[in-house]
Amino acid sequence: MAVSTIIGIDFGTTTSAVGVFQNGRVEVVPNRHGDMETPSVVAFTRDGIRLVGRRALEYSILHPESAAHRVKLELGGTWTFEHAHERHSAEEVASWVLNDLRESAEAHLGRKVSRAVLTVPAQFNLVQRTALAEAAERAGIEAVRMLNEPTAAALHYGFGHGEEHAFLVFDMGGGTLDVSVVEVGDGVVQTKGTGGDSNLGGANWDRRIADRLLAEFARQHGFRPNDRAALRRLEDAAEKAKIELSSAGSTAVSLPCLAVDGHRPVHLETTLTRTRLETMTQDLLLKCEQPVRQALDAPFGINDMAEVDRFILAGAATRMPMIARLARKLTRGREPQRAVGPYAVASGAALQGALIGGQLNEDLLLLDVMSLPLGIETGDERMCLVIDRDTTIPSRRSEVFTTVWDGQAVAQINVHQGRRSLARYNKKLAVLELALPPAPRGEPSIEVAFDIDANTVLHVSAKNLDTGETVSVRPDLRTAAHAALQRSDPDKAVVVREL
Repeated sequence: MAVSTIIGIDFGTTTSAVGVFQNGRVEVVPNRHGDMETPSVVAFTRDGIRLVGRRALEYSILHPESAAHRVKLELGGTWTFEHAHERHSAEEVASWVLNDLRESAEAHLGRKVSRAVLTVPAQFNLVQRTALAEAAERAGIEAVRMLNEPTAAALHYGFGHGEEHAFLVFDMGGGTLDVSVVEVGDGVVQTKGTGGDSNLGGANWDRRIADRLLAEFARQHGFRPNDRAALRRLEDAAEKAKIELSSAGSTAVSLPCLAVDGHRPVHLETTLTRTRLETMTQDLLLKCEQPVRQALDAPFGINDMAEVDRFILAGAATRMPMIARLARKLTRGREPQRAVGPYAVASGAALQGALIGGQLNEDLLLLDVMSLPLGIETGDERMCLVIDRDTTIPSRRSEVFTTVWDGQAVAQINVHQGRRSLARYNKKLAVLELALPPAPRGEPSIEVAFDIDANTVLHVSAKNLDTGETVSVRPDLRTAAHAALQRSDPDKAVVVREL
C-alpha cells in the first residue's frame, strides 16, 4: 500500500491542535508562535488584514467587534460574521483556522499536506459534520475520516494495549461535553455508548465568573459597563481566573481603567476563591452527570460503571478540580486518569491518519457509532427511528410504512436526526417524494432504508414494495445546513405511518 501523510486535526471551540505521525510516533505540531494550541479565533484589523489564532485573540480584547470566537458551535447554522460590509458563513470562518493549522503542519513536515482526519463532538449531527468537512475543503483539506472526539482520545490512550480495556472518556472542552464508553483490545477500538451536551463546556464557567465580576464592579461603582471592549476584557479575565483556580485556592482579578465614570477612569479589583467558584457553578457540575448516565445506558453497550476499567479525563475544562471530584463520585472513589494530556484528541486523530495512510502497519479496526438517532416523520408528527443511537457504523437499516389517506398520490418522506420524540424538534436532513398509484389508505407497503458509511455519509431510499418503484437521495446536507430543507408542503406534511 502506498504511504501518504494524513494529519489529525482537533478543531476546538476555544483552541485547536494538529498532530502528525512521523519517526514512529505522534507529534503535536507547534504553530508559528511555537504554541501547541492555536486559539480558534479570527479577527480583522482596521486595515482589513485577517488575523488567526493568538494574534486574533490579542487584537480582539480591544476590538471585540472585529473578531469571531467559538465558530465551531455555529457550524451547520445560519450564523454569519460581518466585516467591511461582507458576510462570512461559519464554514468560511472555520476554514481560515483550519488553513492556519494545515500551514503549521506543512512547515513542520517540510512538505505539502492535503488530507486529514477531523475530530468532531460525538453529539454533532450530520449537518454539523458536513459543515466541518466543507470548511476543511475550503482550506484545501480533504476530510478522509470524521472521528468522534472521545473515540480519538481513547485511541491515543489505548493504542498498543494487547489486553482488553473499557474506557469511559469524559471530554469537556470550551463549548461541548462528550462522554463515550470505548472498548480497546485485540486490534479493535469500539465505541459502545455515547452521551453529551453540545451546550456545556468551560465557556459556561467563564460566563458565570464574568457575571460575578460584573456584579462586583456594579457593587463597587454603582453602574455596569456596557462597552464591548470592557465586556471582552471581563470575559478574558474570567477565563484566566478559572485557569488559575485549577491550581490555586484563590486568585486576584485586576482590571485597570475598565470603564469611565464621568471623566474619571474606574477599575475593578477583587479576589475570587475556588470555593466561591464551585458554589456558584454547582448546577453546571450536576449537568455533567447526565451524559455519563446516557453513555452507560446505550442499547448495545456497557451498562455498569463497575465494568469500566478507566475513567479518562480529556479536554482543557476537565483540569478543574471539581471535575476530578465528580469522576471519583461516579466511580465510587476511583481516581480518574489524566495520562492522555491536553492533546489526546489531536494525537488520536493523527494515529488514525497514520493507519489510513499506511504509515502504521498495525491491524486495527476502528468501530464508531451513530451518536444521534436517524428516522422519519410519521403521520402523527412523531419521530420513528430507523437507525437508533449508538448503532455501530457502517450500518444499513430499513422499516416498512404505509399511507395515511385513501388515494394518496405521493408519499413524502421527511428524514430527521435527533433525540426528540416529535420530529419537528429534530434536525431535518432531507425530503423524498415517492409517487403512488391510487389505493386505499394502509394498503401500500413503503420500505424506507437508511445506509450510512464509516464516514457518516448517508443514503436514504424509499421503495414501493408493491410496484418496485424506488426513489433515493444522498441528502444535500450543505443545503440542509442553511435551512433550505426546513420547509414542508402543508398538503403533504402527513404522509406515512408505521405499518
